[in-house]
Amino acid sequence: MKVGFVSLPFTGHLNPMAALARKVQTRGHKVIVIGIPDIEPTIRAANLDFIPYCDKEFPLGSLDRYLAPIWRLHGLAAVECSATIRSPG
Repeated sequence: MKVGFVSLPFTGHLNPMAALARKVQTRGHKVIVIGIPDIEPTIRAANLDFIPYCDKEFPLGSLDRYLAPIWRLHGLAAVECSATIRSPG
């Protein structure tokens, strides 16, 4: 069986998804992970196949540029930004 995985490009989502994908792969299934280019190194390090999508909309390095304003937030501002899933500013 062929199984595709798609995940949000954040460590808390990628790591558990990669573990699940590896488990499925060890059971003899063909596994492919589909994501933005920034997650490719993480997926390849987990010995999983990768296919990029939205590479024009989210070119390599765009995740860091998107998250940079969020990393500067503290306290309630960080919670509010996370709860609304939007970039500050």
